[in-house]
Amino acid sequence: MPTVEENYQTWNQTYDWSEGGAEWSRNWGNIPIQWYAVLMPRIYPFVPAARILEIAPGAGRWTEFLKDLCEELILVDLSDKCIQICQEKFQKYKHIRYFVNDGSSLAMIADNSIDFAFSFDSLVHVDQPTLATYLQQLAVKLTETGFGWIHHSNLGEYSNLQPDEFTGWRSQDVSAESFRRAAEDAGLKTIAQEIFTWRSEKFSDCISVFTSARSSHAYTYKMTRNPDFAAQRTYLKQLADIYGALHNEKID
Repeated sequence: MPTVEENYQTWNQTYDWSEGGAEWSRNWGNIPIQWYAVLMPRIYPFVPAARILEIAPGAGRWTEFLKDLCEELILVDLSDKCIQICQEKFQKYKHIRYFVNDGSSLAMIADNSIDFAFSFDSLVHVDQPTLATYLQQLAVKLTETGFGWIHHSNLGEYSNLQPDEFTGWRSQDVSAESFRRAAEDAGLKTIAQEIFTWRSEKFSDCISVFTSARSSHAYTYKMTRNPDFAAQRTYLKQLADIYGALHNEKID
């Protein structure tokens, strides 16, 4: 499974960021289609928010939208190349702050200051100890009524993965259950989990929503297993082929 060092090597030194991450949304049609059809229906209860933290923004694929949903946006990434790309891309927006970390630290963020912590399509590549470290810190960085929304691996649910099975470089020691336990150990309450398929029949991914265990929003836990998450791709690609052209977007 990917280590912090391997993630740094990949995303800071090896990966070609010339497309700005658009290549990962192409199967969904394009970035805006994926944002509005896939992500916004899942985060709308939490935004707008005064201060948003985005962990591992990469080249700012989702930053483009998050910046309009807050008074202050904080970006934290282990890749200084990614942070530099974001600084250049969003330089005219003075309410965005940028930090390079060591792959797990949030020490640069004030306690009790984050209203919404977000990460999508990035932390699937980090292992359970790294996620647990993030959760320990988020427990003190979130406001009492703040929420976290993190997309992570669920491959830890499977003990019989074959070498040729699709993993998408996801960590194999992380599961919905291990995330929930780590959140509880940190003093957080997981209130919702959507466990879903990505490119195989296995439920390889999970989105976990959490808040402080002391929060008035520490609702009763709900979980769903969604076998149709990736099935949206074909339909959304068709929509993008039609409507994306109206914005002169090239849809491959």
